[in-house]
Amino acid sequence: MILVLAVFLLCGSFIGFPVLAHAADVDLIKTANQMNDLCKSGQYEGCIKLADQMLAKGLLIMEAYRNKSACYFAMGRTTEALDTLAAQLKLNPNNQLALYNAACASAKLGENHQAINYLKRLLSLNINDKLDIRQDSDFNAIRQTPEFQSLTGISVRVGGELLDLDVPPLISAGRTMVPMRAIFEALGAEVSWDGNARTVTARKDGTTIVLTIDKKLSQINGTNKNLDAAPVLKDGRTLVPVRFISEALGAEVQWDAENQLVEILTAKPKGIGSDYETVKQELDTLITVSVVDGLWPEPYNLYATEGMTLIIARDKKALDLMNSLEETLRAKYMYETTYDNFALVTGCEIVKMKFVYDGKVYYSGDMYYQKEGEGINLTYYFKGLPINVVKQYKGVLDYKDFYQLPTEEQTTSQISD
Repeated sequence: MILVLAVFLLCGSFIGFPVLAHAADVDLIKTANQMNDLCKSGQYEGCIKLADQMLAKGLLIMEAYRNKSACYFAMGRTTEALDTLAAQLKLNPNNQLALYNAACASAKLGENHQAINYLKRLLSLNINDKLDIRQDSDFNAIRQTPEFQSLTGISVRVGGELLDLDVPPLISAGRTMVPMRAIFEALGAEVSWDGNARTVTARKDGTTIVLTIDKKLSQINGTNKNLDAAPVLKDGRTLVPVRFISEALGAEVQWDAENQLVEILTAKPKGIGSDYETVKQELDTLITVSVVDGLWPEPYNLYATEGMTLIIARDKKALDLMNSLEETLRAKYMYETTYDNFALVTGCEIVKMKFVYDGKVYYSGDMYYQKEGEGINLTYYFKGLPINVVKQYKGVLDYKDFYQLPTEEQTTSQISD
């Protein structure tokens, strides 16, 4: 189980939080440190009592839940730890640490299906947790299950969406083979199967691909193409070489060896040559900008010299406007919006920029202040990459859900900064 101690509890003793002007705020810092010290020193009942007092006042919500659940774990009261984490996840369903620890608790309690569901939600937010999950002894009870093996093996993400595959990918002749239908459909292709000829046909945007089981020869629009690895049948599913198929359909394939992730990205929208200043003026009325400073307590994995700018679309129209811009102008808009708010992350060497709609990132890139916006390369997730979008509250050392709007409310709700 990972129980990460909040960064600000350490920072407070070094930097003194000079920007906090109110005595009440300083008391909150002291209370947070006291709660953390009680937990670390084994005074679990005292920590739980203090956490409950904070929760009753609505203060330090995430920090109180984190310490309280950690104490229950340390005391061997796993059921109460899970109940505490479940209450936390009601407030913030995408809290990564809570999801991780809830998965640990569920596995220890024999709630295998629940543990797998928590892990799926976690990995959709942060694939980097896969390494820790593989090594964590708390998951020994479910380690040999097909579901766990599939989650911690080779993963495939298409346009930001982590695919839930019923047959795990495999390596054949040095090539990653993936379930054909899942990949084709995720890329928007129509798929048909001829059992007699043992051929698979995929069609998308005027491109037709024909593959034959156990044969390296394929066809793209009638032209023969040789594959590095032949399609195979496994557990009733056809597995095909992912790179060849994806690139034939106009997608880019990246391989993350550390996390065993196949990342499939489609081409960015071409844009329609919209007038930049006109689009910018309208876009500015349809977004909320949330700036995160890595020096302060927050739910993102940032170093003290890193920042993040979340450009949050309040309406689908904002995403459509963003897509209407040419690629260089999208980067320009994200850079200018980040630059306008740079004073909130002064001292950050890098600012991670994200364009968010409906709790998902559609454009992501990095801003380096000294480069003045030049050479910014945006990654485009056409399905959207899930992100835990929360607002940072520097004054009370807490954060709460910031952007969890139901679909039907997105065009009418106003998000106040």
